[in-house]
Amino acid sequence: MQTKAEAITLLKEEFEHWEDIIARNQTEQGAIVTKKTLKETLIHLWAWQQHSVAYLEAALQDKEPEYPPWPFAMSGDDEGDVDATNTWIAATYYAKPWETAYQDWKAGFLNFIALAERLPEKDLLDGEKYPWRKGWPLLASLEGSYEHHREHREAWLN
Repeated sequence: MQTKAEAITLLKEEFEHWEDIIARNQTEQGAIVTKKTLKETLIHLWAWQQHSVAYLEAALQDKEPEYPPWPFAMSGDDEGDVDATNTWIAATYYAKPWETAYQDWKAGFLNFIALAERLPEKDLLDGEKYPWRKGWPLLASLEGSYEHHREHREAWLN
C-alpha cells in the first residue's frame, strides 16, 4: 500500500472477503479450522485492531492514544509478548457469544476504515507527526491490519 486510497480500498476488499467467509460458515460456527473457530478468529482480529483504532482516534483528536485495558504494555513500535497477549485474549474474550463476537468485529473493522477515511493522507504518511508512533506512520497500522486479516483469511481458505 502506498496511498491512503489504496490502503482503504484493500481494507474494504478484505472486509468483504471476511463477510463472504462468515456467510458461507454461518451454520458451521463451531467447525475447527487451523485450530480456531471462526468466532475465535474474529475475536482475535477485533482485539488486536483495538490498538489500531486507538491510534487513529488519537490522531483525529490530536492527543495520546487511549489503549484498550490490556494487562500488557504496548507502544507504537513494540507489540510486546504476542503469545502472552494472544493467550490473554483467548482467556478474556473467547466465551463471548457468536453474535457479539461478530458484531464487535464488524463494527470495529468498519469504524477503523471510517477513521482512516477522515484522516488526511499527509497525516497517515508522516512518521514524525505523532511522537507516540515512534517514527512509524499511521499508514503502517492500516497495512498491518490488512495483513493481519489477510493472514488469518488465507488460513481459512487452506
